[in-house]
Amino acid sequence: MEDEIFDISDYFTKKNEEEGVWDEIRIDGKGIGWEFKIYGASSDEAVIASEQYEKDIEAASTEGDPVKRNQLETEAVIKRLVAVIIDIRRKDGKPFLIQGKPFQNTKENIRFILEQSRVIRKGLLSSLAGNTTFMTKKG
Repeated sequence: MEDEIFDISDYFTKKNEEEGVWDEIRIDGKGIGWEFKIYGASSDEAVIASEQYEKDIEAASTEGDPVKRNQLETEAVIKRLVAVIIDIRRKDGKPFLIQGKPFQNTKENIRFILEQSRVIRKGLLSSLAGNTTFMTKKG
């Protein structure tokens, strides 16, 4: 094996978590063609959102109606994700539409996307929890 220079800082995540990174959501192992810029789990935004999420989930757990409880839990996840999403873009840099109108990066549009797509919510949660999402060296 050839000697390689090894830089441990390739595995640091703090700066990327605090500033956010672009991450393409994968569904069934395939990229969806657009990326979310997200804060990492140790960022101030994520810590605050996580604390609120825990409170919201605790409140939801006391709901006796399972449909209402599910709605409250879903809302808690959406609030948590909206707090850590900085931006959305297509990988190829071209503009895209949302319901036939040019997409604008607003919290309302981000919320709408998350409300309408469980698979995107799940993909974002996986990205946030991923071991390599925020590392400089990906593979």
